[in-house]
Amino acid sequence: MKSFFNNPEYEWRETFFIMFNEKKCSRLTSERISGMLKDSPYSSLEVKIFGAAAEGGFRRILFSSPLNKAVVEVYFHQGESVLRQSREFYDGLYAILDMSERLKWQEILNFTACYELVYFEYFVKPLKIAEEFSEDDSNYDPGMLLFLLEKLTHHSHGVALDPQSGMILDVD
Repeated sequence: MKSFFNNPEYEWRETFFIMFNEKKCSRLTSERISGMLKDSPYSSLEVKIFGAAAEGGFRRILFSSPLNKAVVEVYFHQGESVLRQSREFYDGLYAILDMSERLKWQEILNFTACYELVYFEYFVKPLKIAEEFSEDDSNYDPGMLLFLLEKLTHHSHGVALDPQSGMILDVD
């Protein structure tokens, strides 16, 4: 996956989703974002909001940290595609959940909105022979991503999902 600005020095590392019921969550505004970052280790993040709506919502937010050389893009999705995605995720979980967990996670089927968090980090491939290069050669530090994942999950009263593993994340 290419980075947000097609900069070859930034590479995709992770994608997570936060699924939630839009009716139970107020729209994320620039004021709420500022409050979320205030007095946190990430208070110096640069924030750019794209596609701001009259009610204060957004279509995309870009969080960047020049210090950590990392970027998290957050996309807001809603509607039929989210309902479809919720159903697919629940169907994938169904086989591995016991009956009590199935009832607990049925809530997923009612989720009507989603934040998609896409994490990029600064990464310059060392001058090595390709066979000698590994992912461990990067400076992967997902702290900013995990911070945003926790804050946005709490704000939305939603559920954080890792699509790569098909698992629900505990962000507390």
